[in-house]
Amino acid sequence: MVAQGERKTGIDRLQQAIALRPYDFTVLYNAACGFAAAGDMEKALDLLDRAVATGRGFRAWLENDPDLDSMRGLPRFKEILARLPP
Repeated sequence: MVAQGERKTGIDRLQQAIALRPYDFTVLYNAACGFAAAGDMEKALDLLDRAVATGRGFRAWLENDPDLDSMRGLPRFKEILARLPP
């Protein structure tokens, strides 16, 4: 929804999903993508950090997911990426 221009509704739904499943990798990862699309890099990085902390996910996802393109050059993104095995 955020990508289609419905920023407020999209963010509201992302926050609802996070509230319902605060430790679910898929919810956290997809919410990070949504917040990145909304331009909130700090929130997106916080969520991506939490997603990786669950022990799930793959480095290739973070390296290639176009939803994360806007964050790839950020130092904190690189720190999160470094925690995943090659």
